Amino acid sequence: MDPFKDPELRKAIKYGIDREQLLKALFNGYGAIGNDSPIPPSDPYFNKDLEQTKYDPDKAKFHLKKATGSTKITLSASDAAFNGAVDAALLFQANAKAAGLDFEVKKEPQDGFWTRLAEGPVLRVLLGRPPGGDPDVHHRLQVDGDLERDRLQGRAFDKLLAEAKKTVEDEKRAPMIKDLQKMVHDDGGAIIPAFKDWSMRPRPR
Repeated sequence: MDPFKDPELRKAIKYGIDREQLLKALFNGYGAIGNDSPIPPSDPYFNKDLEQTKYDPDKAKFHLKKATGSTKITLSASDAAFNGAVDAALLFQANAKAAGLDFEVKKEPQDGFWTRLAEGPVLRVLLGRPPGGDPDVHHRLQVDGDLERDRLQGRAFDKLLAEAKKTVEDEKRAPMIKDLQKMVHDDGGAIIPAFKDWSMRPRPR
């Protein structure tokens, strides 16, 4: 949906977040920098060859100038997502201002937060997922790629994902998964700025 279907706006937003600052401010540095792929560095299928997207206000402004439509963005935030999500949104707002992006942070109540997000165009800032390997890697790519919203559906992504799922030989499957990560990184709509260390996550009850 507008305005996020514009790839130039998505690129501007991705360059407009200071991932290192966010990791230090929220998690005291206990974690890893994210690169807009749901596969963390701890996963054996992690694509270490992807160019790291770094905070670059000038690049953000460059892509913002090429964007069409409204660039005034409402960032809905709630601690229903994770403890510190509202603080993360405010930090993101400050980063984005230097990059020429106009963010309004809307603090949402925790009740019904996920339902409201599904009802319209959304700026999603995700703070990673717990480490998990095969076979969960396929599920994470499919879910976090969010095929329909990110407009990856119907492209080579679907075909390659299906092929990777049925490929048993690891030496053949691993390059496919790395290519899928590149597609999500380059064209996807999710922003994954950091992965919190597993030791800091609450234990399941």
